[in-house]
Amino acid sequence: GIRDYKVTGVSDVCSSDLTGAITTTGNVTVGGTLTENSSLRYKKDIETIKYALDTLLQLRGVKYTRKNNNLIEIGFIAEEVNEVLPEVVLKDDEGQVDSVSYGRLSAIFVEAIKELKEEINEQNLIISELKRKLEG
Repeated sequence: GIRDYKVTGVSDVCSSDLTGAITTTGNVTVGGTLTENSSLRYKKDIETIKYALDTLLQLRGVKYTRKNNNLIEIGFIAEEVNEVLPEVVLKDDEGQVDSVSYGRLSAIFVEAIKELKEEINEQNLIISELKRKLEG
């Protein structure tokens, strides 16, 4: 079931035995670092992401007005992301597409940048060869 939690007072350290999902319709501000478990000890079947750039090119970044507060925001449409990268899409209790784990997208951004760098390196080699031929 849904439980309401309220934290009051000022403290440098806050700990809780709370486990499971936390859902809010408001903003969450953390006065520290927000992290996800990412150690090797939590993972198996590890493989480097392939075709990251091609995958990213299928995503559509959008600007939109949020219905509940009329604020203009940017991001993705979760249903569209689910078609391309279901690994970063979370679903609600009824199995409906609900949200995007934006932090997890960073892995595909890194691999896409590496692919772009490789393309640039290859193009630089071609340019160098052409320059040499022109000068020779």
